Amino acid sequence: MSFLFSGIFWGVVVVILGVIIIINAVFGTRIPIFPLLFGLFLIWLGVRVMTGPSHRKTPQQAIFEEKKIETDSTSGKYDVVFGKGMIDLTGYKLKEGITRIEINTIFGSSEIKIDSAMPIKIRASSAFGSARMPDKSMVGFGENTYRSEVLKQTDTKNYLLIELHVVFGSAEVYAK
Repeated sequence: MSFLFSGIFWGVVVVILGVIIIINAVFGTRIPIFPLLFGLFLIWLGVRVMTGPSHRKTPQQAIFEEKKIETDSTSGKYDVVFGKGMIDLTGYKLKEGITRIEINTIFGSSEIKIDSAMPIKIRASSAFGSARMPDKSMVGFGENTYRSEVLKQTDTKNYLLIELHVVFGSAEVYAK
């Protein structure tokens, strides 16, 4: 809750309050200030619940920003919340067995690059969003499973499993 007492939060609240007062005075509209501020507070609280209790962002997160998310073989989770994230998995190293990665896109946009020569399985689920696979298949509400050509042609037990979750956002997976 320290964000509630930070200068950024109160600065945004004061700016929004000032804009509403100016709009009310100039255009004679009636914008309910306090219910609007309460609604914005609830939205902020919901974002806090989705992003977790910590304010520290990791290199594997794009929260309220646009950035290229760093990938390495030790990270298994990447998050894009209210932003845009470019995730390049072409250099990802497979481990013995199934290597799992979770990518969450909430109210944002993700671009994910994969290596077409790597055995990959993508389980995409979407709610009020879209997830587009390299074969141009798409899911808007529900689930879809994509298997790379390499995985289809070989009977390997070593592959990359990507759990892709999209809520009120979009994700597009490109094969490189």
